[in-house]
Amino acid sequence: MASFTALLLLLNSSAVNVNQDRLNFAGKYVHQLMANLGGYCLFLGADPRLPYENALGEILRHPDLQTFPRIVLNRFFFEPFWGDQGPSLLLVDDTGEYTASYTFINRFLKGLDVKTRTMMFVDSSREGAYGRTANMVGTQGLFNVVMMSMTEERVLYYNMYHFQYTDLKYPPTVDDLYKYQFRDMDEDDFMVTMKNIKLGIYGNWTDPAGPAVRWIQETVQHLNGYFLFKRHRCTLHATQWRRCYMKILDEQKIEVSLDGILLDESSQHDYRKYLDLSIPHSLSVLIPQPTLIDRQQIFERVFQLQTYILAIILLVLLEFVFYCKTKGSMLDLTLYVFHGKPPSNLSRSKPWKFAVFIIVALIISLLMSAFGANLFSLTCDRPKQSFIDSMEDLLSSDMIFKANLLLYPDLMEDPRFKSRILHNDIDKFELDGQHAYILDMEFADLLMGLWINYDFQRGRTRYQRLNSTPFYVNVQFRYVKDRLSHLDQIKRCERIFFESGIWNHWVEEHHRMVNGLMKAEKLNWEEVQSKRFFEKGLGMDDLIHGWIVLGVGLVLASVQFSIEFLLYLWL
Repeated sequence: MASFTALLLLLNSSAVNVNQDRLNFAGKYVHQLMANLGGYCLFLGADPRLPYENALGEILRHPDLQTFPRIVLNRFFFEPFWGDQGPSLLLVDDTGEYTASYTFINRFLKGLDVKTRTMMFVDSSREGAYGRTANMVGTQGLFNVVMMSMTEERVLYYNMYHFQYTDLKYPPTVDDLYKYQFRDMDEDDFMVTMKNIKLGIYGNWTDPAGPAVRWIQETVQHLNGYFLFKRHRCTLHATQWRRCYMKILDEQKIEVSLDGILLDESSQHDYRKYLDLSIPHSLSVLIPQPTLIDRQQIFERVFQLQTYILAIILLVLLEFVFYCKTKGSMLDLTLYVFHGKPPSNLSRSKPWKFAVFIIVALIISLLMSAFGANLFSLTCDRPKQSFIDSMEDLLSSDMIFKANLLLYPDLMEDPRFKSRILHNDIDKFELDGQHAYILDMEFADLLMGLWINYDFQRGRTRYQRLNSTPFYVNVQFRYVKDRLSHLDQIKRCERIFFESGIWNHWVEEHHRMVNGLMKAEKLNWEEVQSKRFFEKGLGMDDLIHGWIVLGVGLVLASVQFSIEFLLYLWL
């Protein structure tokens, strides 16, 4: 059972005639609430005089409140610290003249949770007499407010955004008191912000995207509000990031930020009221492209003999069959090309010389062709030493992971990564080809098409996205506007969307959208293309292995021609 605190704040110290019937009516409701929830009473008055001989004294002596523990304070005491469990009910006496300090009242109200149920005792016979106190309550974000008339049989519901008072059906039940509490945004604007990632991947694309954005859009629409989005360019890890960030949040009247806020231990306590939201993020793993076989090994593979020994045996058998059928009438095609006619001494040569000549010529031609084809294919499409195509293969390897552990602290507790993961700031991001990176899925997808991921020397990308199901972590540090009235509804919608599977659908939808934009070149591709194909185009150094292949081919062709020419003379 949740703890419950009944809190009484008397905003006047002047004697007032309290209607006992109305007082008994209100006391009955307070008594039923406390009996259901339990807890203690804390009465805080503005009058420094003790004991109170006014309305506060009347309420303190009410028999329905005598059975509960209670504490009486006034504004000359220090403001009490509520801790994690604050009061659940605020009782406000606004039946007399207003004499309390604005500073004291505002400081006191600001220390309360915005969900605190508030019961105001008002003199409804005086039009507008209770508006000042109600506005102060509304300014501090308290939205569960009902007004008990001490002079008439009336109970009113207060709309803090439009300062409207609506009569409830009299007499209401205890359950009906806060049935009409503030539930929607009443067509108000709801401002959301997100950091613009620095690598220029968005270009002119400024529309909000991603599952977290879809979640807040659907939530605002559900709460009958208007969604407004604004990107900012504050650098989270710069020296002045906090000043820039808080300036953006304050000046733009941001309700929720979709960025993670990085706070050290000394500042987390100061911002604890802002860090009250956790958004699940889908993460992807980027792994280096498989290691290519060394260039030297390519040439070594070409001269392996197993394949060519089999080719020699087949050629000898073929030549023997061919010679037996043609009886020495076969012409040397190579010499025929050079001379334009078949050599006259070929048909007069001895059969064994003719067979040797044909065999050697064909073997050399075949070996040279096989060598050239093999060398060309290996140079263009170098074989790989190892290949990772699943999360199981990656975890079984000895590769170290890198991730922003300040944004994703849950990864430190993940048994798959905690013993082999390092911290890496996104503003100091580099693809070193040695580590696997765990990144937000949106950022990972966009990074695949940038020039930073292109290896111009080898003509391929540096990293590839692991083809595995994305996994989720909760980003703990999110900025939420101080005393945000809709926080409970926002968090409830978040869990509904995530647990129902809609969040997964949004992830897949965003993935398809990003791929489509990249193919349509509607992201920042003008800059990427120019850097890829002009500023970092292929140079002479990149073709060094091509020159080697050309030189080897010319040398071997010369050797082949020389051997065939000597054989011709020998015949």
